[in-house]
Amino acid sequence: MPPERRQHRSRNVFVALGLWLEAMARRSGSGFVLTDDRGGLIATSLPAGCARELASLAPQLARDDVEQSMTALVVWEIPALGGRLLLCSVGQGPANTLKETAGGVRRIMRELLGNAAWAPI
Repeated sequence: MPPERRQHRSRNVFVALGLWLEAMARRSGSGFVLTDDRGGLIATSLPAGCARELASLAPQLARDDVEQSMTALVVWEIPALGGRLLLCSVGQGPANTLKETAGGVRRIMRELLGNAAWAPI
């Protein structure tokens, strides 16, 4: 059996999500913030003050009428918990990193909260 590649794990969903975002930030060079759809901070790889500010802006940035293609800030919606979560990426990391990071968020939520916690995209 191959060795477990994940070294830092937690059964606490908030800690697990934070560890995942930090790992993806190290890998990609981007920073990540996960919020609820009202801008409440859930997990981050960024310093707390910066993360809270970005989290509060995420709902406005996720609107369809906001152009994101010209910025180094991207917001990805993740249907979950009867609503949506917003995954914000800050920086110039690879484009596929956001999709991979969102997939990890869904995996962690499914593993720790059960299938009822998330809705597939």
